[in-house]
Amino acid sequence: MQGVARGEMAGLEALLTRYKDRMLGYLTRTVQDQALAEDLFQETFLRVYRSRESYRFPLKFSTWLYTIARNLCLNELEKKGVRKSVLLHAGREDMEGDGLALEETLAAPGPDPLALLQDEERRGMVVKAMGELPEEQRTVLHLTAYEEMGYEEIAGILGCTRGALKVRVHRAYRALEGKLRKMLEG
Repeated sequence: MQGVARGEMAGLEALLTRYKDRMLGYLTRTVQDQALAEDLFQETFLRVYRSRESYRFPLKFSTWLYTIARNLCLNELEKKGVRKSVLLHAGREDMEGDGLALEETLAAPGPDPLALLQDEERRGMVVKAMGELPEEQRTVLHLTAYEEMGYEEIAGILGCTRGALKVRVHRAYRALEGKLRKMLEG
């Protein structure tokens, strides 16, 4: 970030490379539109560069970055007048190195195909259940479970205290559990 603060393009390129996959994944899951996510990715880093003087160390750069990206997503969803559901993964190709074709999966030694099918079914249920949650609960679950961010960083992104975040995380997991129970009963 120091190079970016001095206006060096090499520093910005390094940040783009470092955060590209994670940020594009987050944006795509949030807005559920690959082209829009790519536009938001570019806008996020454009804003990072334009407001580089406003970044204050020791705030983690990723906290600042995700705050900018989240605000852009919220603005975009508000413009559309709809709340989109969050996909935990956009498709097999988005699953970081796990994108094997069906033929490869069946031919490869490994878990029982029935177990793989059951895992995929469970994953689909979680995706569907998360899609039914309010945006804030989806964001909290995504950042804790899939981005593996700490509470301090997430609290910074959401603009709340650590204690308030713990309550939000607890409520989000309870809501997700309730949705999954209903699915299993039905």
